[in-house]
Amino acid sequence: MLRSQKTNSTQAFIFADRETDAGAIVLAFRGTEAFNAYDWCTDLDFSWYELPQLVHLGFLEALGLGDRTRMQSFQRLKQNIYENSRTPLPQTPTSGLPDFVLSDETKLLAYDHISAELVTILRKHRNAKLYITGHSLGGALATLFTAMLFYNREENRVFYSTEDDVARRLAALYTFGQPRVGDKSFASFMDTSLNKPTMRYFRVVYNNDMVARVPFDNSLFGFKHFGNSCYFTYNYTPGTLLRDTALCVGSILTFYADPSGRAISQFLLPGLHGAVPALRAVRARPELLHEL
Repeated sequence: MLRSQKTNSTQAFIFADRETDAGAIVLAFRGTEAFNAYDWCTDLDFSWYELPQLVHLGFLEALGLGDRTRMQSFQRLKQNIYENSRTPLPQTPTSGLPDFVLSDETKLLAYDHISAELVTILRKHRNAKLYITGHSLGGALATLFTAMLFYNREENRVFYSTEDDVARRLAALYTFGQPRVGDKSFASFMDTSLNKPTMRYFRVVYNNDMVARVPFDNSLFGFKHFGNSCYFTYNYTPGTLLRDTALCVGSILTFYADPSGRAISQFLLPGLHGAVPALRAVRARPELLHEL
């Protein structure tokens, strides 16, 4: 089962581990494209909106939830969340974009379209658990998408019926090189929603990846990561991330001194390095191809 979405720069992919009676449904958001200026501008954007915690404005836009050129769209988004959280099924789209945008069938708005797809798929696979993931910008979108599921069904509210509640079917959220998404209040909300009583959030950070260290965590910007990080050095040795709260010098020098070198060292070489032991393992045990 394969479903994909490509709307401007936001791309997502949904698949199941088998076509009938699936045990796992995976939603994956594509990460920052190396030569996509819009993606990089979104990563390095420091704007936020209170919803109800402070959330990165660019990531809200990337999910088709609002438009900074129409700031009233974010007020409408807040109202839609409030209304949808009190109905058996959403009566209106979550997006706060104008009606002429919502009614345009050629435009697929990421959050509303994907969440509707997930309801349909999870109805078909009643025993399946949902796994959400993403890399870089995609990690931020995966995190915000998950937050929207929780916003739409806070405690003592009803969003979906038990059968259709996407949030209740969530098994885990995995992100790789994810930027920060919200403020301290958002981080606390997500930590409580995802990691209590059982840990369901895993954030992987590779070496000096700059994207994982923006937007900044300081008194001016106030963006915060949450949960524990799984840190790996340049050669994939597990380590301790000591500079998670700042943009480390190594990241800046690597990026500004040689942007193409960053692309090679952070994306191409790690992929090749990780591919070698994987290929060796598959050669030794071909059945792994069915397990991946």
